[in-house]
Amino acid sequence: MKKKQPRNTQPLSPANSASGQGWAFVHEPDDPSCNPNAKWRVRFRRIELSGQFEVEIRFRTRSGKWDTITISARDRSEFDKIRRELCARDARLPEDRKAGLAFVESLIRATPKQAVQVVSKPGFRDGATGFVMPTRMYGTANGRFVWDDNFADPAFGEIKGDLAHYREGVLKPALGSPFLSFAILTALAATLPSYVEQRDGRGKLVSEGAIFHHAGESSAGKTLCTRVGQSVFGSPEALMDYAATARGVAEACHARNDLLVVLDDTETAALEDRELFQVMTLVGQRLPSGRSKTIARSAAKGGLPAMTWFCFGVSTGPETQAELAQRLGRKRHGQKARFLEFVVPCSDKGGIFARVLGEEQLDVEDAGELIKVIETAMSQHHGVLMDAWIPFLFSDDHSERVRSMVDKFVELTAGGEKGLETRFARKFGVVYAAGLMAVKAGLLPWSTDWLTKVVRYCYDLARNTRDPDACAVEAGLQAIAKATRVKSRFVRHKHATGKPPLFSEPAIGLKICGDGKASWLVCGERIGLIGVKDARIQRLVMEKAKACGFVKASKNATGSVQIRVRTRHSQVEKLRFWRLNRKALELWLDRRLAEVGE
Repeated sequence: MKKKQPRNTQPLSPANSASGQGWAFVHEPDDPSCNPNAKWRVRFRRIELSGQFEVEIRFRTRSGKWDTITISARDRSEFDKIRRELCARDARLPEDRKAGLAFVESLIRATPKQAVQVVSKPGFRDGATGFVMPTRMYGTANGRFVWDDNFADPAFGEIKGDLAHYREGVLKPALGSPFLSFAILTALAATLPSYVEQRDGRGKLVSEGAIFHHAGESSAGKTLCTRVGQSVFGSPEALMDYAATARGVAEACHARNDLLVVLDDTETAALEDRELFQVMTLVGQRLPSGRSKTIARSAAKGGLPAMTWFCFGVSTGPETQAELAQRLGRKRHGQKARFLEFVVPCSDKGGIFARVLGEEQLDVEDAGELIKVIETAMSQHHGVLMDAWIPFLFSDDHSERVRSMVDKFVELTAGGEKGLETRFARKFGVVYAAGLMAVKAGLLPWSTDWLTKVVRYCYDLARNTRDPDACAVEAGLQAIAKATRVKSRFVRHKHATGKPPLFSEPAIGLKICGDGKASWLVCGERIGLIGVKDARIQRLVMEKAKACGFVKASKNATGSVQIRVRTRHSQVEKLRFWRLNRKALELWLDRRLAEVGE
């Protein structure tokens, strides 16, 4: 026989349900100890991280305060157990046990059948047509997801103030520093890999995430960079430090999926060199990897489920990991493409406001005053740039445009190279793409010229930190490319004569002609004549030329050929030559010169 429900316990009609939150409303019992005009809320939830279902009940206590309990879906028919839990929380239930049980049963039966998704991971959903944040849901995510408040700092994702004041107080002053500008761009760029991958389904935009580490003395302004980066999507506070465990790193990254992870200064960890290097390596491996370490099934069931994410990170410290590695005699290997480091000028040279790009807007007369302006503006206006950026990304499918801009940046900086250099450059390419789109969308009050110089400047800094010989090797390659346009540097020789070519004093190579074709060969031992004096750099230049495809492969293991030539006084010597891909080398040089306006 069907039980009769007590009066005033029926759920309200759907029209009176909380829109988009999955709640059903139920009047309190008509009992002297209750308030029949007040309402309880109940909804069915699915926890995205664990996949478990539960019933959530919100109610007023007898003191009038709101409280909440959650019941595992498998216990939803344990009405007396639920009643006892509610009584223990001082819920306004009838004092009569039978009446209380009847109300609880009617409450549970009013639970909607469709579960809302409870999420603790921000980021794109539904093929990048929705975006989840703690304080706001965008696109198709609106009404389909609710944020789990147990997994976020109240300030995370906070939207405060307005974009106009943030523009005046933060974005425009950032023109005084390439480091501040880069931090802002990095926060926007963190959203793009998942956006592109979900939108076009063509695979990953970049193979992994990265940490952009700012190294330098404590008074150089590094911390301001991390705070400005954080202010793009919420309150400007660092929420993770280098004392975190592996699981702590995973949880922090999961909670910042498709966003920027801000790490506090390495100095605050108070670790010895060896420990600090190990922790930096741990973070530098785990954050870019995009997933937590494999754990046992029992651990997953016990509340430690596997986590995935995509993040960029930004951190600061008194020195680079490269310096630590050198002092400890340790190798960095793949860290070179995951832990990307710049050295910030010291404070007496301007710190983050150093006049490094030769631009007029970098003439900061009073850095202290500018910092006060930025700090004040960030405290009153934050989260507003991301709040405008996400709707812009939803305004059209920008995935192909992003891929094209990333490829363009890689071609300009690492054209022809493979492996480490391409992985390295693609991450800066994502930052470049984000900046270019944000400027053209009117979200950043900067010029495209400024953002291009900022990204290229930071790329060059990081590359030179990773590889101190990079500048010398680059100069050597440019010297070879320019030498191919000087007749005296490449001796013309007809192959059909069969005689050793006369190799003049300024020559560094041969132009061998025959059958209407010309082959260009360069002698690595002679590039000292065009400014590459150091023997070690000469070797590195030739290795780089091979890696970039500027030197064609030969049949032997060294990739070179030995040719007999006549030097001065008609002496015949055997010299080693490499076959040049002159066309590729000249195209590369033209791009390089175009970048600097030559």
